[in-house]
Amino acid sequence: MKGRLGKAGRRWLLLFHRWTGIVAGLLFALWIGSGLVMLYVPFPILTEAERLGRLAPIAWDHVAVAPDAALAASNSLGGPADFGLEMRGDEPVYRITRRDGTRVTLSARSGQELGLAASAVALRVAGANSPKARVEPVERDQWTVTARYDPLRPFLKVALGDVAGTELYVSAVTGAVALDTTRFERGWNWAGAVTHWIYLTPLRARAELWRTILLWLSGLAALGALSGLAIGIWRLRIRRP
Repeated sequence: MKGRLGKAGRRWLLLFHRWTGIVAGLLFALWIGSGLVMLYVPFPILTEAERLGRLAPIAWDHVAVAPDAALAASNSLGGPADFGLEMRGDEPVYRITRRDGTRVTLSARSGQELGLAASAVALRVAGANSPKARVEPVERDQWTVTARYDPLRPFLKVALGDVAGTELYVSAVTGAVALDTTRFERGWNWAGAVTHWIYLTPLRARAELWRTILLWLSGLAALGALSGLAIGIWRLRIRRP
């Protein structure tokens, strides 16, 4: 009876090792291949150079509110985490980030807090002059899935209609460009970062679920390696000299 149980146990151990090896091998192949893609095409972000390059020159003659007055109106207790003067379309605005992460946009003309940006504002901010340009409201999608974009939601996605297929994500909260992507970046990132990080939107939007799945996959791969070690020891034959 004991021999039979031992034989069945070894058989199931072999089957477990074989199939976890096959699955893990496929995952490793995808992981390595997608990692090579990521070396050349990183996940889309808005670089500081890109952000500054899209800003219009400040219309100083329209700035009527002093920075101290703007800070006082923003109710930023303990001072702001970030403070800047930029253009929002054709209007100069103060962009203020409070210590708790919330964003405030004040008109530099009147000192009044501005509401959510409309589609017309998004088109002006994006510099969309082509009649092919389109605006689409977006709460969360593949390229804005992470929590770092939560204070900026919702977005107005502006498709410029250019040859590169450029899409700009204008935060409705701040009226500023938060992200830019091109058709090239989006296409290659499906084969790169999305595959490498298992970054599918329905999964990554639920951070705890995404983390749990990664841990289970890692655990199964580790058990597959341990089962291989056990099989190696079991089949080890040491002959006397």
